[in-house]
Amino acid sequence: MRTRPVERRQGVTSWHAIAVDEAHRGDGHGSALLSFVETRADGHGCDCVALAVRDVTDDARRFYESNGLSEWGVAFETDR
Repeated sequence: MRTRPVERRQGVTSWHAIAVDEAHRGDGHGSALLSFVETRADGHGCDCVALAVRDVTDDARRFYESNGLSEWGVAFETDR
C-alpha cells in the first residue's frame, strides 16, 4: 500500500497515488487505506476527503462508491 497527500485546504484533504497491489486486492487493504485517510482527515479537522484517481475501473468505482465516496469531477494535470 502507498499513500501520498497532495494538498490540505481548510476543511478538505486531497490525496492521490493511493494503491493496493493487484495481488492483494480483495483482502481488505483498500478499506484499511481509506480508513487511514479518513482518520488522518479527522485528526486535521477536515470534513471532506477528495481522492484523485487515474484509470478508474468498474471495480474501483464500485469499491469507492461502496465506501461512501461519490464521483464529483475530472482533474487535468501535466507532469513537469
